[in-house]
Amino acid sequence: MEISSYKMQIMKPIVVKAGIPLAVTLAGFIVAKIVARGSSPPATSSPPSKTQANVKKTDSCEILTDDHSQEKSCELHEEILGLKCKIQDFQSRQWRLETRFLLYQESKEQEIALMELHHKFMLEINRVELLHREITLLESEKQRFDNIVSECLEILRLFGNKIELETRDDCARLMKDEKDELSTKSEAGGETPKIENEKQVTCELDRLYKDESTEVKELMYLRWLNASLRHEQLTNSQEQEEEHKEIEHNFEEFVSDRELSVYDGRQSDSNLSLVDQKHHHQSKRRKLFEKFRRWVEKEKHVKNKCFQGQSKTNDGAKEAYFSSRKSCSSV
Repeated sequence: MEISSYKMQIMKPIVVKAGIPLAVTLAGFIVAKIVARGSSPPATSSPPSKTQANVKKTDSCEILTDDHSQEKSCELHEEILGLKCKIQDFQSRQWRLETRFLLYQESKEQEIALMELHHKFMLEINRVELLHREITLLESEKQRFDNIVSECLEILRLFGNKIELETRDDCARLMKDEKDELSTKSEAGGETPKIENEKQVTCELDRLYKDESTEVKELMYLRWLNASLRHEQLTNSQEQEEEHKEIEHNFEEFVSDRELSVYDGRQSDSNLSLVDQKHHHQSKRRKLFEKFRRWVEKEKHVKNKCFQGQSKTNDGAKEAYFSSRKSCSSV
């Protein structure tokens, strides 16, 4: 609508400029005709007798011409008005034609736009159909893959069940073989458990004897270490000498008790129960560990106070002793 109004505004001055010269030319043509009729040549002179008649005729002609000119002027005026009306009709018709032409152009443009939209719509419809086909293909592929996966899962389930059944069969077969072996052993002789128990008791006694011998060796090493430390401490003060004598006395009592216990253990009857022997040895080990711990604390206090130079070697010996004691206690 804006384009049509703009075109109509452009055509208005063109129509006015073309109509004004046309109207002027028509008016000039009409005036020229009127002037040509008024300036016609006069008649020839007549005789005197006829002059009056001629004068009267001329007067009557002039009157007639005046009337005729007035009529002509009225006719011309009417013709001009008619021409003006026709020009206005032509202008209005031209205006209507221009508006119809502009409307036609606008309708054509709309039709072209509509055709383009229709073409785009058809393209979109084709694209949607293509996508629909792709979706159907993908759904069919998905269904096929789902079927394959379900078949694979079913195969795996059957395979797992088969493996489980095979394992159960193997376990049952092994249990049956063990049962047969145990039945044959029980049928072969019932004295074998007693023999095995006696062997275990003897092995345990041998192990305990070995542990006691290692403990005696450790005690001898500690006794030697005590003697060396006592010799070094005698050079410091009388108080340290008294403390070492007390420690030595305690160790002598402990070693004598330990030797007696070892001797009694070796001479004891092999038919004693294994539980009583373990309890007896564990109680002796705890007593030994407590006495040795008190002695080590005293020795450590004296060593840190007097012998800083020899601390590294003695600490290494103690660590070795403690590690050996821990291994023995764990056994």
